[in-house]
Amino acid sequence: MRREKLNLAIDIAIFTAAIPVFASGFVLLFGFHVSHGIFRESVFHLGRHVWLNIHRIAAIFVLSGLVAHVALHWKPLTARVLRIFEHGIKRGAASELLLYLSFSTMVITGFIVWLYLDSRMPLFGPPLFGRFNHIRHGWIDVHFLVGINAFLMALNHVWNRRRWLINRLKEEIVNHGTV
Repeated sequence: MRREKLNLAIDIAIFTAAIPVFASGFVLLFGFHVSHGIFRESVFHLGRHVWLNIHRIAAIFVLSGLVAHVALHWKPLTARVLRIFEHGIKRGAASELLLYLSFSTMVITGFIVWLYLDSRMPLFGPPLFGRFNHIRHGWIDVHFLVGINAFLMALNHVWNRRRWLINRLKEEIVNHGTV
């Protein structure tokens, strides 16, 4: 598979998996976490644990796609980060750096909440440090706030590359009849 075609396939996979992550994240935030949501049993006829598992499973797919995406773009990514530290932040580079930092923070806080703090019904067994449950809400708040920021920054990232994405999709459809 050509590198460009692989890149396009990974981008489409990340985007596809990101939709349920962000949608379930918004449902968890506004449906269960804030205001009277903590007393709700379900949103759209699905309970909190179902939404959590949708969020977690889709997040694993997004993270896997992001690892592949970073691996595919490792040289330009490291060159850009080094250039930022050597010459200062230029136009456009600040949003890229913020995107990297936002996603890193979102992944770290998400996995801390998921794996180390009690969520009453974790997907893969009991949490490692359930006794720290009193700090769980703070970590969730950071995860949500950074997640909203990462969502907006990811939209900006895709928007700035829309011409490349559209051209690759057109090329694949014209040359092969499918993506």
